[in-house]
Amino acid sequence: MKNIAAIVAEILLPGQSIATFNSVDADAWCSLYAQSPPDPDRIICCYLTQGLKPDISNLPVVGQQHPGLQVRVRGRTHDEAEAKAWVVLNYLVSVRCTGVVTASHVDLITHLTVVDEAVEIQSITPSGGPLWVTMDGNRRHIFSINFLANVILAGTP
Repeated sequence: MKNIAAIVAEILLPGQSIATFNSVDADAWCSLYAQSPPDPDRIICCYLTQGLKPDISNLPVVGQQHPGLQVRVRGRTHDEAEAKAWVVLNYLVSVRCTGVVTASHVDLITHLTVVDEAVEIQSITPSGGPLWVTMDGNRRHIFSINFLANVILAGTP
């Protein structure tokens, strides 16, 4: 299963035209998973962080997980980076009960798409607003937002 950071970077942000996954366009916003390369200037990096330890005896739903997510937004100016960080935060808190297919294949006999893996995102909750972290060596501003996700792995009994 893809983790929540990869889902946000590869599927959710590009699906809302907030960023393009792995873009090389110097003027576009690029979303990435677990990396922060020197170029382009405008990037949204998604990292998996420690979430809540699963308590098997108290989980209301089998397959439920609470992974942590950190999103770092880097922009050319302080205002640009902060504004984009708020766009990301406002979008992610609006994600509720969203099913995301993370892997599928086409059946060679029926020619139908078969879902191999899917995740239902119940919620993505921020621990606070965007926080200015630093200015990198190229004088670009970096903001960070931490989230806790509530996801259910589809196909679990």
